[in-house]
Amino acid sequence: MAQAKEVDSLTIIERDGKLLGRVTVTLEVPEPAGVLPVGVDMNETNALVAADPDGNTLFVSGKAVKVANRRTQKTRSRLQRKLAA
Repeated sequence: MAQAKEVDSLTIIERDGKLLGRVTVTLEVPEPAGVLPVGVDMNETNALVAADPDGNTLFVSGKAVKVANRRTQKTRSRLQRKLAA
């Protein structure tokens, strides 16, 4: 509480015959340093593509997910046809 810049609210509730207090405070937090922005693209062919300012890239293939989604869709279609017949 010594680091608190401001006390925003105090809520008192009764639970099992006891009083509980909840305090909300505002704290001063320093700005983060050394964080580099990273661009991220998520899609089906490449599940994740990331690039940083230094030109380093990361590709995570989405082929396994694409195959599983296609298999699920085919199975769903086949079962729905059976239900409709």
